[in-house]
Amino acid sequence: MDSVLYKVKFLNKNKGWVAGYYTLLNTVDGGNNWEINNGINGWFVDIDFFDDKNGLLIERSGFILRTIDGGENWQIINSEPLSERLTSLSIIDQERAWIGGWQGLGYVTDKGASVQWYNVSSVSLVKDIQFVDNEKGFLVNDIAQFLITIDGGWTWSEVPRGSGLEMGPIQYFYMIDKENGWIYLDYKGGYLSNIKVNNTISTLENDQYKVPAISDIYFLDSNTGWAIGSGGTILRFTGDKYPISNKSSDMINIFPNPFDIHGTNINFTLQKEQIVIIQVYNIIGQKVKMLYNGLLNKGEITLFWDCNSIASGIYFIHVRCDEFNQVKKCTILK
Repeated sequence: MDSVLYKVKFLNKNKGWVAGYYTLLNTVDGGNNWEINNGINGWFVDIDFFDDKNGLLIERSGFILRTIDGGENWQIINSEPLSERLTSLSIIDQERAWIGGWQGLGYVTDKGASVQWYNVSSVSLVKDIQFVDNEKGFLVNDIAQFLITIDGGWTWSEVPRGSGLEMGPIQYFYMIDKENGWIYLDYKGGYLSNIKVNNTISTLENDQYKVPAISDIYFLDSNTGWAIGSGGTILRFTGDKYPISNKSSDMINIFPNPFDIHGTNINFTLQKEQIVIIQVYNIIGQKVKMLYNGLLNKGEITLFWDCNSIASGIYFIHVRCDEFNQVKKCTILK
């Protein structure tokens, strides 16, 4: 898999979800195996559950999806975008949640039946948000501030930086409890580091791991956690071992990549005859080309993309069929 993955959440030690760029994955065996949900598409940036049946899935462009059957089916609950850009989601209790975005925070009640947007003072450009109980929560914004609330999300203040944070800006985080957690630092290719939060936020030098391109961290408990990122990367923490790669094998190949006006080939193998849809999206999620939409025979498939009319840049080729649903990044150089 070459998808960009954004968020990982677990309901219990066995059942978990990953939200990503035109990708929704789920596991029922603790992350040993992941299945692709082919029935839903979108630029998904976060997912969380109130209980084993009721959950929310947020889409980058401002739409919120709700499930009442444990993720089997999802329905959009807002007719208009909630914000210019949504980024993160955190359940507070069995009824309420906060949604973070570029323009502030959205307050969710009644398990997602009601959502209202608020311009909370000092809160904008939210990248990641998490509540550890119904009063105490944390967030990090796009200017690398680490904020805390102790009144359920209505007022926020910055936590001063202590030792270890001089290495680089905080990108993402996860709190295991009210004081202990993990952060991902954008420093020399990327580091995961254990942190302590009291009057300041400080890193623990003995618990640092060099891991590139991480976009989320999640811990079920102090000994069981996951980190996800670009290229379909899923890493697992098991207490004494970190990281363990659980990266799915590639189902599609793009060659050459990067490529120029001469185009490129898209290669994959089908185990049976089926409908295949291949689309190209630009870096902001706009569809720029429908490459194929129709029936293909069983066997190895190679399709050519003549990109002569497409501008230079980074693009995502999305291949969807009964067997897999994957996104591959490619670069056009002219």
